[in-house]
Amino acid sequence: MTVSTARPTTLADRERSGELEGFRPGHTPSTAAWPIGGDVVAEVMATTGCAACPQVGLGWRDFTSIEDPRSWRSYSVCPACGHSEEF
Repeated sequence: MTVSTARPTTLADRERSGELEGFRPGHTPSTAAWPIGGDVVAEVMATTGCAACPQVGLGWRDFTSIEDPRSWRSYSVCPACGHSEEF
């Protein structure tokens, strides 16, 4: 496995850059109601490795559009280095 030596891109970096402008933290009402959606994501994230460090097992955060609650963005988040990636 190749591990990047680049500085991790955290959610705070993404907020400062404006990437999350127009979005608020949290699930949309429709995704929160999915019967297995969260379980599947949790299972995948538990076995996914970080692109910026050797950590295996990631968390995730969802952000919902302020203007359109049917629109959202999801990011994996490394608990070790804070690196995040949209998925």
